[in-house]
Amino acid sequence: MAKVSFEGKVLRTERIAVLMTPLLKADLVKIAAVHRASVNTVINNALQEYVVNHKGDILRFDAFFGKE
Repeated sequence: MAKVSFEGKVLRTERIAVLMTPLLKADLVKIAAVHRASVNTVINNALQEYVVNHKGDILRFDAFFGKE
């Protein structure tokens, strides 16, 4: 789990392996280039937006299983 400082900045990150189609990877590389960002940043931004949009699912999970 990433540690967060009192300013909200991540102090530590974790790694995962993600399999994707070559076309998806190529598109992510293009998007990253247009935004002058890394592919990692593009993926993190997309996943953070997904988490925000599915906060209700997280709350339901926590209510059923408890928080980690």
